[in-house]
Amino acid sequence: MKLILIAVLLMSACCTGRAAMPHQREALRWPKFETYECSDGQRRLLLERSSARLTRVGIVVRAPGLYAGIAGDLAWLATRYALAGTLRHTKAELDEAQNEFGSLIVTQMFGNSVIMWLDVLPEDSDRAAALLLEVVREPRLDPEVFDGLTGRLSKRQERTRQSSSSMAYRMAASALSGQQMPFATPSREEVVAFIKTNWIPNNISLVQLGQHVRLDAECTAPKGALIESTPERVALSRTSGVRKAIVVQSPSNTESAYVLMLIRPQHGLPAADADLFSQAYSGNPGSALFKKVRRERSYSYGIWSVTERVGTADYWLKVDGEIKPEQIDLALKDMFTVMHDLATSDNSSRAARAYSSLLWQHSSMLDNDTAFSQELADSLLWGVMPGSTPLPADDARHVRDIARTFYDGDIVVVIAGQGDTLEDKVRKSLPEGFSVEVVPMPSK
Repeated sequence: MKLILIAVLLMSACCTGRAAMPHQREALRWPKFETYECSDGQRRLLLERSSARLTRVGIVVRAPGLYAGIAGDLAWLATRYALAGTLRHTKAELDEAQNEFGSLIVTQMFGNSVIMWLDVLPEDSDRAAALLLEVVREPRLDPEVFDGLTGRLSKRQERTRQSSSSMAYRMAASALSGQQMPFATPSREEVVAFIKTNWIPNNISLVQLGQHVRLDAECTAPKGALIESTPERVALSRTSGVRKAIVVQSPSNTESAYVLMLIRPQHGLPAADADLFSQAYSGNPGSALFKKVRRERSYSYGIWSVTERVGTADYWLKVDGEIKPEQIDLALKDMFTVMHDLATSDNSSRAARAYSSLLWQHSSMLDNDTAFSQELADSLLWGVMPGSTPLPADDARHVRDIARTFYDGDIVVVIAGQGDTLEDKVRKSLPEGFSVEVVPMPSK
């Protein structure tokens, strides 16, 4: 495949005598979508994928209150309420319709936004699209079923409280964003108002990916283009100066300590830049931090980094892993030392590996229907159409500059573990300027 070939050539070029010359990189490209505005008020995106045996039909519903990695209680309850029956079909009939497709509706929540998917045969794609639209636009909202749904929500919240990784993320996200994220049980009136306010045509995109995709409504290509992703950096407001560590005494972490770091760069970045830093830092087994913690130090099976979009051009870097408790101080020192090294030095071979990993990741995503549709939906949640993002020519300096943006940005670290020495180890291993808060594992 072309992108994989590019990655191989890049790896080869960095080892030749011509490696000192700047490399003109190709762009990270997406397939061309057909975008339509339809008479039923929906935006529809069609993409032929000849390799796909099934057609993936999805509906993306945007709503205020978006946070990567956290499914809002309001969105979860609203989605389950809508799937309990529509004005035209009971829940039993909705279940039977899904059985006929041979596929169940898969739901995901990102903050208060919702994504629903169905994988169906190409000839069933129109009916699947109609069913998803019916669920979103014509929910029955029967008062008699609501109490049962709130009971399920309470159990879901309790499972989250028992998870060190889930609770660590909520605490870090709250500290980084400056917004509280309490568990809540919305009333029926709040859920109904939420659906009627946000589940409207202007907030809904219908996506069809697969063979023989077609339209079942009167549609025209929009006169104005959707927002395209661009390589320009975007100035964004920041809660500047956040440097915080939260030490959580967690009864469940007996054999290992869990470390999670969230980093928000100084300014907005295009997706390719954020992903490039992740690949250089700890996004793959050959990245700088991963090699140190796994191969050189052997105190963890791996600390992984991944970018998470929290705005149109705004990203967080999430870095997490399980650490041997007695070496938590060494792990924290390594996390900051490696980041500082990336931010202050030029390393051509390291930059070339990061570029190659980024290209491989992108080409793998394009080849995987699930990953591809997820990336598309994630972009649509922010009103951004995936486009073509050029990669810069000067590798090492660009990687260094991006790393500096993250290193000088806002950083929150959560360490969940046990032991009388945990707090002391954390305090001694953090850079200057960090505050430390010690808390029990939250129960509410």
